[in-house]
Amino acid sequence: IKREVVVASQMLPEETLLILLTRTFGALEISSNNNVEEILERIAINDAVVTVVGNGSADTLQFLGSGFYGGVEIDFKAGETYTLYVKSEEYGEVKAETTVKPQIAFEYVEAELVYNEYSDTLVQLVYSFEDPQTDNWYMLSVQKVEAEKFIEDAVNPRTYTRLIDDSGFNGQTYTERVSVVARNYAIGDTIAIMFSNIH
Repeated sequence: IKREVVVASQMLPEETLLILLTRTFGALEISSNNNVEEILERIAINDAVVTVVGNGSADTLQFLGSGFYGGVEIDFKAGETYTLYVKSEEYGEVKAETTVKPQIAFEYVEAELVYNEYSDTLVQLVYSFEDPQTDNWYMLSVQKVEAEKFIEDAVNPRTYTRLIDDSGFNGQTYTERVSVVARNYAIGDTIAIMFSNIH
């Protein structure tokens, strides 16, 4: 398989951007005996220069380790177009362009542990937000996080993800109760609840 750059990105509040760079790999290249950190060590791209250009400025992201690059105090403006440039000595160059969407924040969010009939411990999430008068798609993600397992948590495929189309509530306040079923939880667990305006 041709080795090419794979880019995953996450914009966070407070002008922060996190990028994960990996390479493509074949299905037989990784075995089920490998844990997430071992896999990431084999496919992470650690030699890149990553730059974000837009709104009259250019910011070079800092290498954080294991294919992660990050930047803070990047002045993202809704409606502005930004270009991401990646240059790797080993894997070449790629670029991507996007227009920043307005941030939509929770008006209310609460999580609690619930027990189902199969003795599983799940998170029940209740949240609401104000939907603007435009056609939007949103992505809701819930992930268990531990400080000492940041890398493993960041790339864990068991993240609960839900896509939401606003066609049924355009321009209104939307409230939903969701049972998060991706994994079992326990008292004392910390979870990250992320809400993204993606279209």
